[in-house]
Amino acid sequence: STEHDLPTSSPSSSSTSTSTSTTSSTSKKERSSGALFSLDLLTQVTLLNKHRISVVWPFVSEHFDNLTTASGLEFDFLFKTVTNMMILAQSLLSVPEIRTSFLQILQVITKFHIDDGNVQHHRLRRKIASGIRHFICFHLSSFSGKGDWTYVGNLIRWTSQYHHTVADCFTILS
Repeated sequence: STEHDLPTSSPSSSSTSTSTSTTSSTSKKERSSGALFSLDLLTQVTLLNKHRISVVWPFVSEHFDNLTTASGLEFDFLFKTVTNMMILAQSLLSVPEIRTSFLQILQVITKFHIDDGNVQHHRLRRKIASGIRHFICFHLSSFSGKGDWTYVGNLIRWTSQYHHTVADCFTILS
């Protein structure tokens, strides 16, 4: 079980000192913007094709799996990836054909090492805890079988490691 270290700075916080690095930085920002747009587009196409999710899901799940396990992912992009995963979870965890597969992909979250002292990490942790709380509350009656509950339990346990998010996540249990 390997933890993924999260990036600590966003692309907008870096400065460049030469025209070459400025050009490179601009290209990097353009690629990053394009990648964020593509991620949003993929999320919207997936939501619009919920009725044929069994056809779309293998491509979507592979893409999200690749994104969340990629090294060198910029923080803004990682945050957006997790946000879109939570949006999809809210809508798609009710679909029995993909529920276990989706919960399995969400397990990558439990591999993230979150630094409590880092403001950006705190923001991501709160986003994850809020997303977990919402999709568990919304889909509580949909979870079935030991596999689903094992994955849900792993997500709750990971969230409970961070004392600031325990109250956010565990309000579902009261």
